[in-house]
Amino acid sequence: MSTAPLPARCPSAFVADDEPVFQSGTRIPGVAVPVFGATGCWPATCLPRPANRRLSQWQICFPETDPVWNLRLREVAFALLNPAHDSVRAAGVFQKADPKALSTVILIIRKLTVLAAWAAGKGFRATSASGTPGISRASWPRPASAPIHRPCAATW
Repeated sequence: MSTAPLPARCPSAFVADDEPVFQSGTRIPGVAVPVFGATGCWPATCLPRPANRRLSQWQICFPETDPVWNLRLREVAFALLNPAHDSVRAAGVFQKADPKALSTVILIIRKLTVLAAWAAGKGFRATSASGTPGISRASWPRPASAPIHRPCAATW
C-alpha cells in the first residue's frame, strides 16, 4: 500500500463544484440550493421537509477525514439525487430516471460513511495503486483458505 499523503481536497472528474445538488423534484422558491463543491454537509432546506423530520435530520453529511472518500460519497449522493443528469450519464451510470428520496440518500451515505471509517481503520487507502481515486482491489487481503466462487450450470 502507498504511504503518500492524501490531497487536501479532490476535485471531481464528473461534476463541477458549482453544480446545484438538488435539481430534481419540487424546490422551495427563493431558498439557496447547496452546490456539489460543499464538502461538509448539504442542507436540504430548499426541499419541502416532512413534519416528522427535524431540520438537523434534513441534510446529507459527508466524512471530512479522508478527501477521497468525501468526494466518492458526494458523487454517489449526486448520482442518486440526479440520475438523469448529463454528467452522471457521461460517467457511464445509467439508472432509472427517478431520483431517490432524500431520506434514502441520507441513509445510504450514512452507511457508506461507516464503511469508509472501517476501511480507514483497517489501513485501506481510498486511492488506487495508480494514484487515481478509488479503492485498489489489489490491496485487499485474501485469506489463503478463501474459496473461489464458481457459478454452477443449472440443469433442469
